[in-house]
Amino acid sequence: MSDTLDLGALQTLLERVRDLKAACVGDLMLDRYVYGEVSRISPEAPIPVLRTRRTTAMPGGVGNVARNVAALGGLARLGAVAGDDAAGQELRDLIAAEDRVADFVARPAGASTIVKTRFVAAGQQLLRLDEEEAGVEIEDSDAFAEASVILLSDYAKGVVSDGLIAAALKTARQTGAPVIVDPKGRDFARYGGVDVIKPNASELTGATGLPVETDAEVEAALAALLDQTTAKAVVVTRAAKGMSLMRRGGPVRHFPGRARRCSTCPARATPSWPRWVWRWARARRWKRRFSSRSWPLAWWSERPAPPWSPRRN
Repeated sequence: MSDTLDLGALQTLLERVRDLKAACVGDLMLDRYVYGEVSRISPEAPIPVLRTRRTTAMPGGVGNVARNVAALGGLARLGAVAGDDAAGQELRDLIAAEDRVADFVARPAGASTIVKTRFVAAGQQLLRLDEEEAGVEIEDSDAFAEASVILLSDYAKGVVSDGLIAAALKTARQTGAPVIVDPKGRDFARYGGVDVIKPNASELTGATGLPVETDAEVEAALAALLDQTTAKAVVVTRAAKGMSLMRRGGPVRHFPGRARRCSTCPARATPSWPRWVWRWARARRWKRRFSSRSWPLAWWSERPAPPWSPRRN
């Protein structure tokens, strides 16, 4: 069964979010973006040289969930773990700048802050650098107190432990707050009797071993996942195909996605960087200088990329 959500119903839902206290608990990280321009290939190795123009940073992981709750008018209670280091201090300052996000982040001695740095040129990521060590588990969070809804964001970094899940469910039984989980891994049964598990299509396949290309396949996978867990409902996000919801004992509801044309961002306005580099090289008539043995980055493109020899750069 396919459904659509009209603007009136959406507005009603958004009004219910206003000033709602939401506990956002899970894995926290610092997301840093380095933007620049690529105009040449390094003479040291066949890799692009990025000239930095600007750098931005923001709370990532469950921090992004909290920011989204705040953007919708809710009051986010952010519970997580960060290190008492330079990146952790930067995270502290970024969280403090969010008026509708309360900081309940634990900073135990010896913990390090997860940092993910993305290098971007022409709208495309060239590289992501991850700085992380073994995560620190927590058994409870002060963010759960007074929350009307509990959101668990699991990135498999260690914070969403069995103890934390148990604490969230205990709080939910006492207060009536629904518990919604963005899961990770293959064993979704570990989340217990939460109200909603929200995997994406790939995660649903990983947890059930079933294909999810068609609506019928999604329905079978959702039913299988409910059989494997004690969750009350599952919502699977399916990218451009929308999302599908199945409550225990109820039918599946499909909410199809709608592709929309953006007049200011036409399709393929920004080509992927390997093809862009190729066009740049061809314009300078360097095509004859390529050697197939000197292009280890060919796998970055779907088709065999033209090899680049760095000798003349």
